[in-house]
Amino acid sequence: MANAPALIAEEKGYFRDEGLNVELKGFGDGPVIQQAVAGGEIDVAYIGAPPVYQWAARGLEAKIIAKVMESLVFRRIERRYEGWRGQ
Repeated sequence: MANAPALIAEEKGYFRDEGLNVELKGFGDGPVIQQAVAGGEIDVAYIGAPPVYQWAARGLEAKIIAKVMESLVFRRIERRYEGWRGQ
């Protein structure tokens, strides 16, 4: 469950402890989230990178501000191609 860090932070009061007023909302998929951001319904979205790349490619303002999760699969891919850096 990719959104577990946000759910745990809310459950344990980490947002509150940092003085943040956070309300978590569930959305179906990338297009629905994009509409909510564009419409001002939400300020920030917790979403994977591919939808953000698609939005930017269509000229919509989109920024990735943090990487939350690192997959073991991606680590293996990075290690496999580590020798190709700088070539």
